[in-house]
Amino acid sequence: MGLEVKGQCAYYRSAALAASGVINNGRAYLSGIMGYNNNLGAQWIHLFNATALPANGTAPVLFPLRIEGQSNFFFDLAEILRFFDTGIVWGNSTTVATLTNGAADVWLDALYLPRR
Repeated sequence: MGLEVKGQCAYYRSAALAASGVINNGRAYLSGIMGYNNNLGAQWIHLFNATALPANGTAPVLFPLRIEGQSNFFFDLAEILRFFDTGIVWGNSTTVATLTNGAADVWLDALYLPRR
């Protein structure tokens, strides 16, 4: 038996290369993210159940997503949908386990289902 979610998807897109962003300021299911890492080296995308980027040293709520340098990335959660009960915030990090703010060098799009 699968999860049934009724309602329309919403779409977030960073306006330009960025270091972080607020995907949604409320309860939502995350369906997927995609984007481009303009950095020469690999880094990690961290996702947080929050309405603003937390301080450096904060662990993400979902495992860190490694993105290779100067490449596109895609992470699909459509089959399971990850629920965030506060909000969805992303940040690129130069370290894997906890947030260490990276440079503004990631273009990120996200698909999510807002909830009340």
